[in-house]
Formats: sequence, structure tokens, C-alpha cells
Amino acid sequence: MMEHNTEIVHDSHSPSELKVAWLLSFPNSGTSYTLRVVRNASDSTTATNYCGKNPKDIDPVVDMNGIGPHVLYDRKLPERFILTKTHCAGKCNNYCPPSKYVITAEKFKSECLTECTEDPSAKHGETRTRYDPSLVGKAVHLFRDPFDNIISRFHLHVKSSLKQERDDSNAFTNDPTGLQAFCVNQNAHWAEEEAEILGEAITIAARSVPCHADFFRYVQWHNYAFEITKNLSIPAHILHYEDYRDDFDGTLSSVMDFLELPRVVKNVTEFYWSNYTGYFTNEQRSAVAAYVKMLASHETWYELKRYFD
Repeated sequence: MMEHNTEIVHDSHSPSELKVAWLLSFPNSGTSYTLRVVRNASDSTTATNYCGKNPKDIDPVVDMNGIGPHVLYDRKLPERFILTKTHCAGKCNNYCPPSKYVITAEKFKSECLTECTEDPSAKHGETRTRYDPSLVGKAVHLFRDPFDNIISRFHLHVKSSLKQERDDSNAFTNDPTGLQAFCVNQNAHWAEEEAEILGEAITIAARSVPCHADFFRYVQWHNYAFEITKNLSIPAHILHYEDYRDDFDGTLSSVMDFLELPRVVKNVTEFYWSNYTGYFTNEQRSAVAAYVKMLASHETWYELKRYFD
């Protein structure tokens, strides 16, 4: 991943009444679906911290001195809070050394607040700038079953490898057998550096955990997500991706109410559920449960324990 310089911009207030509502989500946890269903139900736009999908207007939707997230789609603006995609930091996927993903709370916060603007004149075609925390008024903290989340990230790796014709593009089949082989490969890849950075206790606990680095990233990420909303005094709504399956209307209504958005469209994007049964053995699931509980904060474990019952 390319490194970019980040300019820090400070100010004392936002001139806009519209506030950012972060969609705090570990990658592949239902981010795109949540953004889409909120857009469709409210008939209003959402926003992003990232480059790549910014349409006609490159101006920030919520800004201070011209710095802030960007509109994702060309629809009307909501009146109070605009749901804004951010994955923050510490979420790198595959062949990523622990020196890159074992991060501090300050690093996590900085990346949550960093927006990307496409800029052909910049070195890498984009500029990255940190916006003021006062632009953020709320947060939706999205969870997904950790097993399904890691499996989904594996599927993305396989598809991306084939598309980009990487060296390992044909190394792993996109099925349970491929995942198991991938996890063995991943666990061995940074073993020496992991032992040095993570310490003895975590290293020993990780030995029987498939793809232990990704489970570490997953738990660390959610720990910091709780910490940042608490430290910035941002009201947060907990959303579990599986809740769409179990009670779609109730789940969507609770998100819309939290964002103070009217539900003007009743029939919205259909929810499709992927069944990943059989990817991990019962013994592996037990090892993951113990590892996750060891790493998790009290708040994170409270939300995750349902997946290990």
C-alpha cells in the first residue's frame, strides 16, 4: 500500500448544520450494503472518506476550510446527518506485517478523520487531509460475525489476485479447502516478526488459530472503534450485519431513526445472505473464541460473544 503525506487542518467550528455520521466498519462487514440501503430508503445521498467513487462534484459535503468527506452519489443531501464510510486504520489484508497493523489509538483516530481527494497534480494522483473531529456528530458501529468477516476477506483476496494477476492468483481455491491452505500460509508468513511485536502470550494463543493475524486485526479494530466514539463523546449505534437477516424492517428503522432520516421508500434493496458453514472446524472455532476473548475489550467482547455461543 502506498504511503501518503497527510496534512493536518484544525479549526474551532463547522459552518454547516449537516454533520458526519461515521459508518465505522471493518472491511467486508456489510459496509456497501448498509450505505446502499440507507440511500435507497431515505432517497438521499451518503458520503465517503475515500477516493475512487467520487462523482461530478469534488467539493466536500461537510467541510471546514474546504476539508471534509465527499458525496458518494448524486442525490439530495440529508438534513441532519450524512452516513459516511470510514474503515479507519489497522485493517490491511494479507501479506501485511505486524509492524503495519499493530497500531496506536491515535493512529486509528487520525485515519478515521482522513479524507482522500483525487488530485492529478499530486504525486500519487490524490491528496489526503485530516478533517476536524467537530464535523462528526454520530457513528454507526457495524459488526459482522468474525468468521464470516474473515471468510469474506479471503474471497476478496482470491478475486483480487485473479483480477490483478498477482503471483498467488492460482494458489488458493475459493472454497473451504482454499481458505484452510491460505490460513496456513498466512500464519507462517510473518511468524518471526509477530513473535517480536505481539509478545509471548499472544503468540502462544495464536498458534492454533487459523488466519490469526486477521482475527487480531478484527478485534483490535473494534476495540479502537469503541474507544474513539467514547473519547470524542460521539453517540454510537451498534449494528450487527446479521440483524438485517433476522429483522430487516426493525433493523433498518433503528438505523434510520438514529440518523434522523425519514424512510420515504418502503421497498428497498433486498438482503442476500451468504452461508459460510463448513469453512472452520469446531476445534478451530473454539481456538478463535479463546483468542478473541483474550484480545477483546469488555465492550467488544459483549458484542462478539453471541457468535461463539
